[in-house]
Amino acid sequence: KHLLGNKHQPDGIISSPAIRAINTALIFARNMNFPENKIQINSSLYNTKAETYIAQLSGLHDDLKSVFVFGHNPTISKVVRILTDSGDEEMPTCSIACIEFKENSWKATNSASLLWMDFPKNHQ
Repeated sequence: KHLLGNKHQPDGIISSPAIRAINTALIFARNMNFPENKIQINSSLYNTKAETYIAQLSGLHDDLKSVFVFGHNPTISKVVRILTDSGDEEMPTCSIACIEFKENSWKATNSASLLWMDFPKNHQ
């Protein structure tokens, strides 16, 4: 609801193959009217390094302007830190980090900034 209220709509959703990640991706897809059959399950995102996540992002097609990625800690926190140079904050379960790339290409992973971070405990 928070994302929809702020007009954040994904053009793509990518998830690790882990059950919890897929279930969370499905919840978001349903609530955002994103076709469940369009969720990309990416086995490279399971039990891997931050560099693998970043490589996967840099390979996305530039027609996708907004992509939601469902993955795992501590790796996903490290990805956010690497992409945005945002310190050492860990992302709690079901965190959302909104990252904006300064260039209109996913290949430009070295030019990103953290717009905001949010998590469910902020809304209880």
